[in-house]
Amino acid sequence: MVAILRGLGPHEAVAVARALYKGGIRCIEVTYPSPGALESVAAIARELPDVVPGMGTVLTPEEVERSVAAGAAFIVSPHTDPDVIRKTKE
Repeated sequence: MVAILRGLGPHEAVAVARALYKGGIRCIEVTYPSPGALESVAAIARELPDVVPGMGTVLTPEEVERSVAAGAAFIVSPHTDPDVIRKTKE
């Protein structure tokens, strides 16, 4: 199961991620358009090392790069873009 956090800032995202973790969820996706999404993924990765953090609604190869640099372990895209897919495999 993957929990999806949408529209939360970093502080809220970490608080919700902690609650989800306590409830047994280990895979958490933050949507890229959320405010502070990169900071949220970085904070979740740092503060909850047993959680697999990911980034969703990723639209460009540059967003893939930024997401992975922030700590995203997986990427979700709402469309099939060969450049985005290629970037996730690097």
